[in-house]
Amino acid sequence: MTRRDTKSPLHALLYIEQGQGVTEIVAEIQRAVVSATGYEFTGAIEMRAFVNREHAATFGQRVVLNSVSAELDELRAAVRKMERMRDRMRRIDKELGDASTFAEYVRRGLRAAGVGIVHIARDAAGRPRNASNYITVRADDGASVLEAAGRLEAIALMLFGRRVEAA
Repeated sequence: MTRRDTKSPLHALLYIEQGQGVTEIVAEIQRAVVSATGYEFTGAIEMRAFVNREHAATFGQRVVLNSVSAELDELRAAVRKMERMRDRMRRIDKELGDASTFAEYVRRGLRAAGVGIVHIARDAAGRPRNASNYITVRADDGASVLEAAGRLEAIALMLFGRRVEAA
């Protein structure tokens, strides 16, 4: 049995963060930063997109490491994971073309990261605090992920009065 056989499936949280005139849609992949020896770091890899008054759609999609005090080994492991994600996403983009929405970008990113289960916030209240605040879907069910992530993206756009674009 290999280390991959014993590894539990990755979980991701999808939610909206608001502050200082900008709304961010965040897909947080938990327990994704693992060293070569199997040690799981506390940091999370996040895919983020920004929404503000000047843009009618999400923009500024990026992948980041969110860690309180990352050490060198954690940074190395995170960079390796993000590079693998980027390479897999490039292959997917070659097959399907560029992602036109953040929901599609997230679906592809979750697939590239090997996420098994996605917990999606029901509203714009921020990071889900308990099971009643989110919808759980399997990441391999692409249609459900697209639907729930698209609904959250539409909520983020409506926060800035972009109802026409969000509808």
